[in-house]
Amino acid sequence: MRQQLRLHPDSRSVAVAQIEVEIARPRADILVLSYIVTGNMGGIRMPLATAGGRSDELWRPKRNACGGRDQRAANRNIIGA
Repeated sequence: MRQQLRLHPDSRSVAVAQIEVEIARPRADILVLSYIVTGNMGGIRMPLATAGGRSDELWRPKRNACGGRDQRAANRNIIGA
């Protein structure tokens, strides 16, 4: 199943026209998400690939509200707004 994602109202991007997610469940215990980005690929800045590994508590914010990064600014760095 493919679903189009909606851009957050406070965000914008001149490089990305559309992002979709393809959702598959090959087995009951596996969920596979694939993302499809459409737009000016030369205008998108991607982080370097790193080795995978286990990480605990990914749901926790990395910084508190007093000293945290602006998540909108972090998103713009990834999608090249």
